[in-house]
Order: sequence, then structure tokens, then C-alpha cells
Amino acid sequence: MIGQQTNLMKSDKAQQMSMYGSMNLEERTREEAINDHDQQNTDHQDKRRRTGSPTLNSRRLSGKSITFSFPTNEQARGHAEEHHGKDSWQHKVLVWLHSSKVEYTLMGLLLLDVLILFVELFLLALFPACDLVERDAISCCPSSGEEHARFLAEESHHYCPVGLEALMEYPAGCDDHKWHRVHTAEQALFILTAIILSIFFVELNITMIALTPSVFFRQFFFLADYIIISFGLALEVLLHFTSSATSQSLVGLLVTVRLWRFLRISHGLVEVTHEVAEKEFEELLAYTEELESVLRKNNIIISGSEKIQKIKHEGTGDGILSDIAKHHRSKHTYVTFHGEHDKSLDDS
Repeated sequence: MIGQQTNLMKSDKAQQMSMYGSMNLEERTREEAINDHDQQNTDHQDKRRRTGSPTLNSRRLSGKSITFSFPTNEQARGHAEEHHGKDSWQHKVLVWLHSSKVEYTLMGLLLLDVLILFVELFLLALFPACDLVERDAISCCPSSGEEHARFLAEESHHYCPVGLEALMEYPAGCDDHKWHRVHTAEQALFILTAIILSIFFVELNITMIALTPSVFFRQFFFLADYIIISFGLALEVLLHFTSSATSQSLVGLLVTVRLWRFLRISHGLVEVTHEVAEKEFEELLAYTEELESVLRKNNIIISGSEKIQKIKHEGTGDGILSDIAKHHRSKHTYVTFHGEHDKSLDDS
């Protein structure tokens, strides 16, 4: 009796050991599968970045035809890395230009430039130049006689107060040095604007050299930005050293040119949002591939809704789901939907 109990205990212990061993083996197998997938995922991401497989930044900078979409910082860095290498000065310079500190500094300069524009417009409206005052003003002088004054008051009261007569043959005077502080403020604002535009001009030239002119000038946004910044800087300097009347007559053109800054600000905001979405996309894609690998290792078939199946097979939809669908089709995903095996699994 005791022997039978001992044998049963040994048998139970053996079964437990076998079960634990099987569980440990299964756990080790899963860990090895996950580790292998992590390595494959890392290699796949590196390959995707090198070869330009579908991601949110899959479009490469074109050097053959003009591209009208906004070029992203990631595409510019990818182009420099692809053609010059990751350790090249072109890639390092672009990485520095696209760093958070530099981008926030340039964004702050853009906002400051727009603020300066509105301040200058306010000063021009409140303190017009003497050239404009002398051009539009009328000399009002005391009348020579009572009857003549009454007659002039009836005829030209909208020009001069009662008792004064408008003398068209005498030009009006204007004190050009009356508002000295305003003139000093305008000089300071001009210097700030010239410095800001010069910084943008240098930044664009560095980007152009890093990407090469053949690629840089085929990106419509870069081309338009370069023309606007160059023309704006030249116009600022030209108008500063010309007469006030000429400057104010061309102020509309100057405002139109400088309003391009709003588009640059919008592009900067879009760029930041795009990079955040790209990072989230990469993390989501890596996590999805990891789950797929674990499911394939364990021969688990997953089912999805009709919308997921439609996105997978047709690529319809917007945003990240559509990008994931395109990526899955490009790499021949092995995941199965609604119990129906993917053809790529059978081919493998």
C-alpha cells in the first residue's frame, strides 16, 4: 500500500516536472521568437529607412521633376544620408538645422518678423512721412479781407477753417525731425528685419548646398521660399535707402512679400505635427509586427472586422490605418483575417 502511494507520488511528481518542463520550453520558445522578431524588426526598420519602403515619409526628394508638395525634414535628411552617407557633413548639418532648438529659434524669429511687420504698418499709418504730407497737404493762410474771407469760407470750407484761405500756389511745410523717437524705432525695426531675413537666407543656402541645387530648386516650396526671401531682403534694403514717398508707395508690395512668413509658420507647425505622427506610426507599426510574429509562431488565427479586412485588402481609409495597410501589402503580411489564410503564407 505504501509502495503504491510512493509510486503515485513519483508519477505525479514526474508529470508535474514534465508539465513544468514543457511550460518552460514553451516560454523559452516564445522568448526566443520574440527576441528573433525584435532583431528582425530592427533590421526591417533600418532597411525601410534605407530603401524607402512605405512609411509616412516614403516619398523621396526628386531631382528630376518639380515637386509641389511640402518637403519634410525627414526626407531632406534621408536624401543626404542616401547620397552622401550618415557621417557626411551634409547629413550632420541637416540634423543640426532640424534639431528642436534650431527649429524653435527659427519659429520664434518668424513670429518676431510678423510682429515687426504690424508695428511698422502702425507707425506708417500714425506717423506718415513728410513726403506724403507735403504732397497731400494744403497751405491755409489768413484771408486778406472780410468779404474775401467770407467768400473763401463758402467755397473752400472743407479745406481750411473759417477765416483762412487755401493757397494752392504755396506748398505746405512739414518738420521731418519732429518725431525723432519714431524715426529711431523705424531704424531699429529695419535692422531687426534685415538680420532675420539674413538668417533665413543663410539657412536656405546651407540647405541648398547640402541637398545640391539640382534637388533643392526642384522642390517648389524651397524654390518659392528662396525667391521670396531673396526678393524680400533686397526690397527691404532698397526701400530703406530710397525716399519715404517711394517706400510708402511700395509698402503694399512689401507687405505681400512678407506675408509669405505666415505660410512658413504654417509649414513649421505642419512639420512638427507630421514628425510626431511619424514617430507614433513607427511605434505602432513595430508593435503590430511584434504581435504578428508571436501569433505566427503559435499558429494563432485572428479575425477582424469587415472594416479591418477592407483596409487590409483594398487600402481604403485615412491616416495611419491606410499607411499600415500599404505597408502590409508591400511586405506580404502573413496575418489571417476571418479564418482565411493569406496567399503569401501559402506561397512561403
